[in-house]
Amino acid sequence: EWGGHEVNVKNCTDSLRVKKWNEKNSGLEPVAENVNALRSFVSFCQERNVKVVFISCPVHHSVNPSLRYSLRNWKQENFPEVPYLDFTEEILEDQYFLDREHLNESGAQLFTPVFIRELNATLTEKVK
Repeated sequence: EWGGHEVNVKNCTDSLRVKKWNEKNSGLEPVAENVNALRSFVSFCQERNVKVVFISCPVHHSVNPSLRYSLRNWKQENFPEVPYLDFTEEILEDQYFLDREHLNESGAQLFTPVFIRELNATLTEKVK
């Protein structure tokens, strides 16, 4: 009714983690090449005093909360020095989503000012 959460069918090879589905359960696995590329990118930025901030955008409430928590934990274990803005629970209404992981245009318009405000606050804190 809101576009369905399977509208955007894609292979997440550009993601840090990739979905692994089978008949019994589903989960997320790190993609080694992408993790290594991220480490290299963070190091590159830090060596040049470029601020790095990780973010998680809003996701539909039907996304398993344990998957959100596992990403938070992975980030903390691997990049504890990098600030993390977690917006996964920022928007909850179905009408703002294209699918489980992407906002539609209305959702993006609602989320953008929140994102800008929080990012600016985080960057300002880091400068102090």
